[in-house]
Amino acid sequence: MWTDENGDKVFSELSGEGLGPGLLIEGKLIGGTGRYAGVSGEYSFKWKRIGAFEGSELTGRVVDLNGWARLGSPSAVAPTTAGGQQ
Repeated sequence: MWTDENGDKVFSELSGEGLGPGLLIEGKLIGGTGRYAGVSGEYSFKWKRIGAFEGSELTGRVVDLNGWARLGSPSAVAPTTAGGQQ
């Protein structure tokens, strides 16, 4: 789940090779709340671990983020693409 500064959420399903350094993780956007209601799309990224596991938390960052998203509204159907680091 991704949450923006207004509390609106985007839900996704993740799959991939695991959380090891440099392994590809793929996501599918499956809906959301507020302005993201009806969102769909796909994305992929690699996870770069920054710290060690602490309890159930993993510290890291996303690298090589790529994908597209389409809002449910007919007036906002243009796909968007992001690349690089986040």
